[in-house]
Amino acid sequence: MMRRYRIAVLCAIVLLGAVLRLWGIGERDILGDEATYAFRSIGYLDYLGTSFQTQPVDWYATGDLPSWTRLSFHDHPPLTFFLNHIFFRLFGDSLFVARLPAALWGLLAVIFAYPLVWRPVRGVLDETSAETAALFAAGLLAIMNPSVGISRVALMESAALALALLALYMFLFFLERAGLWWAFGVALGAALLAKYTTIFLVPTAFIFAVCVRRSVFRDWRLYAAFALALVVFSPVIIYNIELYRARGHFDLQFAYAFGQATPEWQGLLGKVQAPFRDIGKNLPAYYGLPSLALAGIGAAMFFARRVLRQSSAAIFLGSYVVFSTLLLLVIGSAARFLTLYAFPFVAFGGLALAWLWEQRRYRFAFRVLVVGLLLFEFTRTVRINFFEGEDYGIAALDRYLTRELQGTRSAAIPESTNRHLNDVIQTFAARIPKTLEPQKTLVIYNDNVALGTLEWIFYRRFFYHAIPTLYVENFLDVIQTKGSNYFKGFTVYFIASTPATELNPFKTGTRAADTFEADLLRDHVAVAASIKTRAGAEAFRVYKFQG
Repeated sequence: MMRRYRIAVLCAIVLLGAVLRLWGIGERDILGDEATYAFRSIGYLDYLGTSFQTQPVDWYATGDLPSWTRLSFHDHPPLTFFLNHIFFRLFGDSLFVARLPAALWGLLAVIFAYPLVWRPVRGVLDETSAETAALFAAGLLAIMNPSVGISRVALMESAALALALLALYMFLFFLERAGLWWAFGVALGAALLAKYTTIFLVPTAFIFAVCVRRSVFRDWRLYAAFALALVVFSPVIIYNIELYRARGHFDLQFAYAFGQATPEWQGLLGKVQAPFRDIGKNLPAYYGLPSLALAGIGAAMFFARRVLRQSSAAIFLGSYVVFSTLLLLVIGSAARFLTLYAFPFVAFGGLALAWLWEQRRYRFAFRVLVVGLLLFEFTRTVRINFFEGEDYGIAALDRYLTRELQGTRSAAIPESTNRHLNDVIQTFAARIPKTLEPQKTLVIYNDNVALGTLEWIFYRRFFYHAIPTLYVENFLDVIQTKGSNYFKGFTVYFIASTPATELNPFKTGTRAADTFEADLLRDHVAVAASIKTRAGAEAFRVYKFQG
């Protein structure tokens, strides 16, 4: 009966975690790397559309694209791109689908957290206390802002955390049942294939084995597991070997780590981040002081008790914290990277909550305190993820264009001067149902908007929806070359940015779009839609007219 009760509690925790991760994920703006990852995942296409950070599709624009370029991406390993690509193929490209894989990875992390806390502490705590601590740990991970927030955006950290927990659990399982060496190898390789930052798992596992099960180093299956992990990771290895042969450096992340010269990546997008020295302010802002205090109390209680301090659980959690911290020293303390701490924090927090919950003296008061702490964490997460956050009207503009173009297909298929990008356009155009109403549509935009907006709103429709989209200067060049009647019969949408738009800081001085908008107003073209932020600021103005 007690076992079924705990399973029911775990199911309730997962259900609550699902609500927090899935509710309204298609309503919030898509920003920065999130838009970049989603755009590239749709076509499994390593292309950014910027001259500051080019890709193989740019380098081999006039020739054949080498087969090795499909094995990975120039700046990240391929697993999340590939899995997200499958979701887009199955369910279409929308903000909800873009974030759905991350939400599901987040739920898997909640599920994995339960056995990963229970297994190390069950030998030093009684069964009931171990399971209670594991349930509280899973509950904290289900409602804690860092784990919920990272599961509601289309970034790689959610997959990395889930696969890291799976790899660690499979490693612990392997130490008990050596026959499952292959599961550990696959999980470790998959974690590395999701995000390079999971490399800290290797020294964590090594130190744990040295301290707890040194005999495993005489078992061939340990080395077979690591060899299998390399096999799983081999697409990245092959990609980097071939990239080095072709360009003289590795991919962006490895080149950055080894200090290699990368003339193709002058912008080094994604490398501007909070240094580790800012962790003192970033950690409390991300996790919240109550959560940090709870984890600190749990850790203090853990290491103060001799039976726990000398246990394998202490070595396991301590190694995790030490090596993830060493990693942060290199990559910085940006909020998304601090997600690595989520597991040890909820593990220590779960132990603290279990201790409070099981107190016999002042039992009612302690349980009220536990419930209060959980409610505080829950409400903080809801406030941050549902009522706060940046809003530049990007999601609202996306919904507007989707409604406007619903039920239609482009009667004029755009072309790219890059043969490989042109193949992408033709491939996706062929997938559009012929039963949809053909319509000549042209979207014109001011390219002073941020790269993420360019990619999700405009490049996505150009490459994957086969809708001609041109920035203002490009449109004017076409008119000058082809004549003013070239777009006759087209339904034209001009998207004008405003001071409330998220802008590209390198293009704030462009004025062609302002002049174009003034010409439209002089010709009495009215604003068809005003796209507003949640605060009511006008983020975009949409003009609709016939060409």
